[in-house]
Amino acid sequence: MAGRNLQSPIGEPSDGEAGFTLIEILVALTILGLSLAVLDGILGTSLDRAATMQREMSARSLALSMLAAEQAIPPASRDVIGKNPEGFGWRLHVDPASSPVSGSIARVWVVVSWQADGRPRTLTLSTLRPAMQAQP
Repeated sequence: MAGRNLQSPIGEPSDGEAGFTLIEILVALTILGLSLAVLDGILGTSLDRAATMQREMSARSLALSMLAAEQAIPPASRDVIGKNPEGFGWRLHVDPASSPVSGSIARVWVVVSWQADGRPRTLTLSTLRPAMQAQP
């Protein structure tokens, strides 16, 4: 049988060299593991940043609501402090002033504070409004 073909029935050589070596498989798994670790870090950071942005948007919404509701506060109590159920502390302050150009105006500002990532955060918004006069 000198001219006999040593190939397997499916057409591949049968000398044991087909497939991947153990080293090649280990290198591929190591690269895959490192890639997944980097991807997990990126996704984790993105989720943390999204949660931080959500808290900042809630703080901004609260501050804008407080500025809008400022005119409903009686003139005698123009420095109000509170806390909402979501854990945001806030302070609304109205400082009456006068301007030779525009007459009586008031500076209104709101400071919202909260905890994020283990450290305190604050957001301050301010505006100028016509001063409300106390009614007798």
